Formats: sequence, structure tokens, C-alpha cells
Amino acid sequence: MDLLIRIQKAAIRKLVQHRWLLYQCQKARFLLFRGPFRDTLVRFFQKRSNTRSIALQGPSIFPELDVEQTLRELDTAGYSEAFLLGPAHIESLFEFLSSTGSKHVYEVHGRCGSFDEIAYDPKVVAVARRYIGAEPILYASSLYLTGPDPKAKGIQAEKPETEDLVHFDANDFKDLNLFIYLNDVDQDTSPHFVIKRTHKEKSFRDLITLRYNRGEIDRRFPSGLETITGPAGFAFFEDTSCFHIQSVGAKGRYTASFCYTLQRSPKLARYSS
Repeated sequence: MDLLIRIQKAAIRKLVQHRWLLYQCQKARFLLFRGPFRDTLVRFFQKRSNTRSIALQGPSIFPELDVEQTLRELDTAGYSEAFLLGPAHIESLFEFLSSTGSKHVYEVHGRCGSFDEIAYDPKVVAVARRYIGAEPILYASSLYLTGPDPKAKGIQAEKPETEDLVHFDANDFKDLNLFIYLNDVDQDTSPHFVIKRTHKEKSFRDLITLRYNRGEIDRRFPSGLETITGPAGFAFFEDTSCFHIQSVGAKGRYTASFCYTLQRSPKLARYSS
């Protein structure tokens, strides 16, 4: 299995050098993970799952997280507000990020105690397990900055500049993301945008187009993109099968990200070493 993974990762590195071929492979992956046979394949992998149970981190640190309500909202909308992370954990995450000397760190789990307390929290794992329908795999994790650094004074854009390409992700046949804002996020602080209730079905055109401009999406979904703002510590679950945008505004946003999958190996995460 390790040999197969090494071969696959070597192939991915080679594909990156050939953008057109990489794009065609991405289309094939989206067709597989989000195409017409998705539900059948989800049921197959749910029944065949032999993933080792996640080692939980003691009692939940999020008493306000209502697992049942979260699951109902995820099923209906593909999105659910989760909890508010406390200042001590936020400070610890920033300390870890600062220690790396980078503004974007991948594979954080296993390297930062505060991050692991969130990733393996009993209620967080319960949501992932119930939504995915099997023992979840912590496929990817990261701490990253989107937009100008809010901690660096004087480094700001002239005006908000939102990425116009609306897209959806295909990490696995069934997957779930948890995002946590680490600083206050308003309309100008590079917020996340999502179109709720777009997580269950995709047209063939969606599967081969992958990205749309804002104008076309606005015509197709009159309710439009919803701006996700909140204070430092604001956390939300999202099935990123929903159309969404990671925007870039006048001010930057620090985020902690956790991705749980049904069967895809974390060794194949996009940014793994």
C-alpha cells in the first residue's frame, strides 16, 4: 500500500508540471467523487469501512455543540454553525503558527496539542462520524492566512478584492470540513462565502466546468452567496460539495481547517509531503 501511495504521489507531482493534463485528471476525480454513482459508492465504502476508531481527547470542550441539530442542518443545507473556540486555544494556535515561521501550515494534527484537542474532540468526531456514515479519517488539516496579514500594520489592499470563481470541492465520496476563524471576520476580512443547499446534486456541466464566475452563479441561484462572518473563534461545519468562495479582501483572515473523509487516505492529501 505504501508503494502504491508513493507511486500515486509521484504521479501527482509530475502532473503539476503539465497543467492541461492535471485539469483533465481533476475533472475525472470530480466525476468519480461527485458524479451519478456517488451515492452507490458512498454506501459501498460505508459498509466496507475498517478505519481504526479515532482516539478521542477526553470530555468535549464544546458543551454548546448540539450534535443532532448540527447533523440536521448539514443534511438540509450542507452548512452549520458549530461553536466558539476559546481565547486560550486561539492563542495556542497562533503560537504554533508563529513557531513554524510560515503563514500557511499543512498537516497540523499530531504537531500541536490545542489543534488535536479540537480535531479529536468527542462531539466534533461524533458529527463527522454520523455525517460521513462511518468512522471518519482525518484526511487533512491546516492553519492558514487568506489575504493581507491583519497583524502587520500598513499592509492592506486598497479595496476588497473578491475571488470571482465559485467552486466546490471533491475530497472524497463523502467528506466534511470544520473551519474556525482565528481573528474577527467581517465583510472586508476575506470572509468565506457559501451557497447553502447545493451539496447534494451536481449537473454534468458542473462536474466538468469545476469553476463558475459570479455572474453566472448569481443568475442560477437567486438567493446568492451567503457571507460567513463572525468573531475570533467562530467555527462552522461545511460539506464543501456546496458551491463556495474563499475570498480575498482588504484585511486578512486566519483559519484553522479540518477535513474528515470516508475512505481517502491522508497520505494522499493534496499538500502532504
